[in-house]
Amino acid sequence: MFGIDLADVLIVRIVADVDGDGLLDIYFVSQLGGNQLWKNAGGGKFQNITAAAGVGLTNRVCVAAAFADIDNDGDPDLFVTTVRMGNVLFENLGNGRFRDISKEAGVDYVGHSSGAVFFDFTGTRTIYGGTAVACTPGLEAELRAFFAQAQALHNQAAS
Repeated sequence: MFGIDLADVLIVRIVADVDGDGLLDIYFVSQLGGNQLWKNAGGGKFQNITAAAGVGLTNRVCVAAAFADIDNDGDPDLFVTTVRMGNVLFENLGNGRFRDISKEAGVDYVGHSSGAVFFDFTGTRTIYGGTAVACTPGLEAELRAFFAQAQALHNQAAS
């Protein structure tokens, strides 16, 4: 499919118009062999632009990713979580090119991250990189309380 070697373990596929041409491009997250970014050339055809974009991460075990416009410039930036190899935040420079801003953004956590979500709860475009945890009854209660509080604050802000 799309000329992509699916022998590697593909975990996540996310889409965004990374180059501003109005077509949704696809980013594949893999635990083996590196991630891939495929440009939508239209007409059901895609072109691998991973190397030119600089988002391959061939030396990491990647788990999840999310696109969001973190710098309010109109193009989708990319956050990728890894297993004990450091999470990566890529700023989209335009035309499908990215640069790693993980360290300066303070999101280069090295540990086991298993999820990536952009959540604009406070208007600060917060990134949540989830870690793998066992959900005990105590943790479940804490999470329910957190989300109930978050929902209440959201409702208050919306009214």
